[in-house]
Amino acid sequence: FLLFLYVASTYRKRAAEAAEEEKKRVAWIQAQPWPRNVKESAIKRKVQPGMSTGDVRQILGKPVSVSKFKAPYNVAGEDWRYPDGSTVVFHGGLMVRIERKSSTELEPSAEEK
Repeated sequence: FLLFLYVASTYRKRAAEAAEEEKKRVAWIQAQPWPRNVKESAIKRKVQPGMSTGDVRQILGKPVSVSKFKAPYNVAGEDWRYPDGSTVVFHGGLMVRIERKSSTELEPSAEEK
């Protein structure tokens, strides 16, 4: 019974911390000088080309991995990978695109079922 109380208490504490972090994230987005439609997208965790690495980190959170590379014209590039399988691509510190796994990659094919 004590273990149950400890687990429930820990769960409530983590949920409260997550709610507070989300509140801070949304407040940060609302404070940005972006058009309303960009803010609404950011609140839904959707990023836009031209956003900085700092903007993307605030909107999407920390990536699970980062790969650095040389982009065209010797510009520094980075690929940020997220748990949902998406990759955010940056050139010179600015987002250029997001690559998402296709639905066929996420779901087994008819032969695999």
